Parts: sequence; structure tokens; C-alpha cells
Amino acid sequence: MAHPFTHTTRTRQAFEKAKLEAEQKKEAGDTSGGAIGEDGTGEVPDTWGQARIVIPATEDLNAAMRIDSGQRFKERGRVPLFFVDGLTLPSNEEGLDRVTPAFFILKDLVTEWKKQYPDSDLPKIQVRELNETFRSMITPAGRDKSVKDLVFVANSESVARAKDCARSYKLGEMILTK
Repeated sequence: MAHPFTHTTRTRQAFEKAKLEAEQKKEAGDTSGGAIGEDGTGEVPDTWGQARIVIPATEDLNAAMRIDSGQRFKERGRVPLFFVDGLTLPSNEEGLDRVTPAFFILKDLVTEWKKQYPDSDLPKIQVRELNETFRSMITPAGRDKSVKDLVFVANSESVARAKDCARSYKLGEMILTK
């Protein structure tokens, strides 16, 4: 079964291009801009032309606060990503055999674990924050190796709704979804 990755090959290539350009600027002594989003001067790749707003469900925010007892998920705009050690998915990308999924919805993680390991107990669930994870992915010479093979797994219902909204949206029209 194909999984709806939001971190696709095109996005990974855009990350790599942006990191390479930032490293080249740094080596050349150009201090006009850092990593993408660091000070607003970095050039955003064309593949990022469409923005999506991610708002987590209250139950997922509450779960993230139970897992990570810090203050991080109490701040507005924080989006939890759930994962467990040992869970992988087949990769759609050339050169990668398996990828590590990070789920936006905790129930999706549990469902995938039970599908792959029906007779095993779920390991300790861990949580990351979306914006921090994304920043780690695009930072030139990033030190966080845990994001190397990480993919974001969107809820299939949300993906379907987003595609439907994109087809039916008209300028000036507001679309409310449940």
C-alpha cells in the first residue's frame, strides 16, 4: 500500500539544493543569508509554492503533552509528530530501501504498528515537533541524523480533503472543513 508522504522526492531534492547553496554561500564568505527561514533572506525553492496550514487535533496535542512533559506543546502553533523506534515503511525514493515514518495523528501510528506487528506490544511512543524537525531537515550540515530518512505520514482523510479543497476553491471563497 502506498503511503501519503508529504515529504516527497521533489521536496527532499529541494532541501538538498537549498543546503548546498547555503553551504556554498558560507564558504564564499557571503553572510547575507543563512539557512532557509533562518533570517528570511534565504531563497525558497519553487517546489514550495503551495503552503498548507497544519492544525493538530486537540487529542493529539494532549497526547503529545503527556508524552513530552515539557512546555513545548503548550505553545500555540506547535504540531506533534509521533513515532516509535523500529517502525519503518517501504520507500518510494531511489536509493532508500526503508524510511522512518512520523505520524501527525497518534491513532495512525498505532494502526500502522498493529498492521506490521500484530503480536507485539507497541514500544514507547516518542514525539517530535514539526517545525523543529523541518528546520533540522533544511539546516546545512545538520547534526540531527535522526531526520535523514524521516518521512511525514499524513492522514489519508486529510489528504483527500486537501485535494478536494484545491479542486473546488474559488478566489474569495472560504472553505471550512470538519
